[in-house]
Amino acid sequence: MSLSLSIDELIGYTNGERAKWEAWFQEHPPSALDAPVQREGDFSDVWRLMHHIFRVEKRHTQRLKQESPLMEQIGVARHDVTALFAFGRTVREELTGFIHSASQADLNRTLEVSYRNQVTKFTARKLVFHIFVHEIRHWAQIATAVRNAGFPPPGLHDLLFSDAME
Repeated sequence: MSLSLSIDELIGYTNGERAKWEAWFQEHPPSALDAPVQREGDFSDVWRLMHHIFRVEKRHTQRLKQESPLMEQIGVARHDVTALFAFGRTVREELTGFIHSASQADLNRTLEVSYRNQVTKFTARKLVFHIFVHEIRHWAQIATAVRNAGFPPPGLHDLLFSDAME
């Protein structure tokens, strides 16, 4: 038996999660964005981790589209939730456009990325799926961080409770 999850179902699931979080952050005080995520590292608080989610999606989309140089800063002021999620929607439209127009050859193309003095090679197809898994992992971290800071996260986040697929 073969099971599959379509890319459109995965896009639908993550878009739904983004909408849930955007509405939630609009309704909560800015201190929720300052909730600590990790003691050390680049993502000390929720704001930095959300910024990371959208910035990485942009940079990976640029890699998929063979654009350079890669974006360094997204130009959104700290705590401007509206602008951050608007940026995220724009990037998601770019990514979705690439996905729906990519040929099999485009998806089988090998990419090479240097990160922390290590070179990694993978297909464009793998990078597309990585973008979504990367985001899902980080939203789970954000849910834990806001809960630990005394803010119950918004609703149910499991795929089971999503309308992205039957």
